[in-house]
Amino acid sequence: MINLLASIKTHYEDMTNREKRIAEFLTKNNFGKIFTITELAEKCDVSEASIFRFAKTIGYKEYPELKIAIANQEYHSYSLNMNKDDSMSTLFSKVCDDVLSSLGKTKNLLKEEALNKTVELIMGSKSIYLFGVANSGNICGDFEHKLFRLGFNARSLTDSHMQIIAASQITKKQLIIAVSHSGRTKDILESTKLAKENGASVVVMTAYADSPLAAMGDVVLLTKSDETNYRMLGLSSRYALLAIIDTIYSYIAIHSENKNQVSQKIEEDIAIKRIESKKKKSSR
Repeated sequence: MINLLASIKTHYEDMTNREKRIAEFLTKNNFGKIFTITELAEKCDVSEASIFRFAKTIGYKEYPELKIAIANQEYHSYSLNMNKDDSMSTLFSKVCDDVLSSLGKTKNLLKEEALNKTVELIMGSKSIYLFGVANSGNICGDFEHKLFRLGFNARSLTDSHMQIIAASQITKKQLIIAVSHSGRTKDILESTKLAKENGASVVVMTAYADSPLAAMGDVVLLTKSDETNYRMLGLSSRYALLAIIDTIYSYIAIHSENKNQVSQKIEEDIAIKRIESKKKKSSR
């Protein structure tokens, strides 16, 4: 089932001016009623054909599907900015819609060739260093964990001094994965530049294709999210990054028999760390 608000946000930038007029009308008003296509066209001051095209643009086969969604959907302000008057459930809805929008936009933006090239560089690397600070450092930690479980020599470095130390010793056949939402974090730029000068391949994960960090990448994995008034941590972009990481992990596990065997052995060996459930014990 299509989430109406998330789909509008995902496709908004590619809409025509008339479609944007419809989108803004729908996202700024609560209805709980069913509009005929003629009524909605009059409300938005557009033609019925524009309403039909708008429905297609955001993923509905025909207007009746959109009409039902309009009647059932709970709306929030289009910007999804949070404020002190929001209830907990309203905040949760805004966060969920923002995450869905970020995932949808990233899905439309991300190039398969960039993912394939990233996998190629990972598979051909002797060792992998992941550079990130603050929230991006947490993303690096998750990526390190996934790569390590597949048997790669991967290390997440979130301290700027450790990054420089690693970058100064980098040689060819080593890979840097640099993560920065803005692509303008000074520490990441310095360490990535040094590593590249020493022969490392570079994969960049960022939201800004025109950033200095993206310019250093042999591959750039782009995410897309909306900046709202609580976006200091780039919260919704984090989910897009994690989705990219899980995609890469899944692809390698599926297509590399050796890496899949490593992962399976780790799963078997790590089982001793889990407490057996009482249900299983009682069934013996």
